[in-house]
Amino acid sequence: MKTLNSVARWINTACALTAEGLVFLLMLMVTSEIVGRHVFGTPIPGHVEMATLSLTVILYLGLSYAQMESSHIRVDILISRIKGRKREALEALAAFLCLIPSVMMLWATARQARISVIGGEFVAGVINFPVWPGRCAVTFGFILLCFTLVIQICNHIIATFNTSKGQKED
Repeated sequence: MKTLNSVARWINTACALTAEGLVFLLMLMVTSEIVGRHVFGTPIPGHVEMATLSLTVILYLGLSYAQMESSHIRVDILISRIKGRKREALEALAAFLCLIPSVMMLWATARQARISVIGGEFVAGVINFPVWPGRCAVTFGFILLCFTLVIQICNHIIATFNTSKGQKED
């Protein structure tokens, strides 16, 4: 299980760093577009489409990393008061309940990505911009999220059975 955790951590970290790099490139593009439009009177063609695709990729590449680090916003009023096996079991249940809609969204986005790739879907604008890279990034993000959730469920189940019986439980 440690190897699987290490692989997941490596992949999620690589994707998060890629998303950070894209944020920097997006910042440069937006700054260049503003300077080009106001100083030189020439905007960057297709900047809106590029920004939309970039934001989609940034969001879904960072999603599984946020789950892995437990940095999503969540309410811990109840679970923070529970310790030991009960807490691990509740964490496993919460991850499982998150996995169900994630798998459903993975299925739906994978179908749409396949259709988009096969059909060569483009957004018409100043520049015909392909849609399929964004759809594939969303699908890849959900694959990583589901992978991370399955690993977390397994870790919590293992911890449920490995938590010492002498530990105080509320």
